[in-house]
Amino acid sequence: MTFRIAIVQPISHSPSEDKRNVADAVGAIEHAAQQRADFVCFPKSYPGPRRMPAEFDPVPALREAAE
Repeated sequence: MTFRIAIVQPISHSPSEDKRNVADAVGAIEHAAQQRADFVCFPKSYPGPRRMPAEFDPVPALREAAE
């Protein structure tokens, strides 16, 4: 069995603009899909939120992009 892994090392936006990380992550997923990646790996806690209280939930957008 073989599979392709995309490893993403993004430049994160500042905490005041960290919602923008979600759009960047979705773009990375789309790019990885074009390269036929089976898995896309992001750094721990990316795309955020990095601080509490959590002001947004990135999971729905990432789930949709992964599908």
